[in-house]
Amino acid sequence: MAWLARNSSALQALAALLTVAVAIAALIGIKLQIDASYRVQREQSAKEIYRELLNISIANPDLAAPDYCALKKSPRFSAYQAYVDYVLYTAEQVIDMDDSWTLTIERQLESHSAYLCSDDAPDENAPAVEALLKSFRSHACKTQAAC
Repeated sequence: MAWLARNSSALQALAALLTVAVAIAALIGIKLQIDASYRVQREQSAKEIYRELLNISIANPDLAAPDYCALKKSPRFSAYQAYVDYVLYTAEQVIDMDDSWTLTIERQLESHSAYLCSDDAPDENAPAVEALLKSFRSHACKTQAAC
């Protein structure tokens, strides 16, 4: 007991430091947990958006694998433009989450190369999508014939 009485100040300081260390560790743990939860939520959201793109593609095969030149002259052209915008939005979401999706998105874009290489193509996109489109157009537009 005498030892405790003599060292009580040091023990109190040690306990205070230990409390601070535990609080800092708890804050770090909370931050890591929030970040992990955010990543899982973004991944789920991106997968849900891609799943919806697949559903739209199944429901609208004329938009998913179009005859661009015929579609351009039809009343469905605005629906086609909206479809491609949704493909690009999906690209933005999934590539932002994980850039390993780039090849999957490029495959989605292949059937739309006539539109994406035309003057009608959308010109404002997120930076990740712009980089994807630039790469895509560098090889797809060389062989693309105009209507």
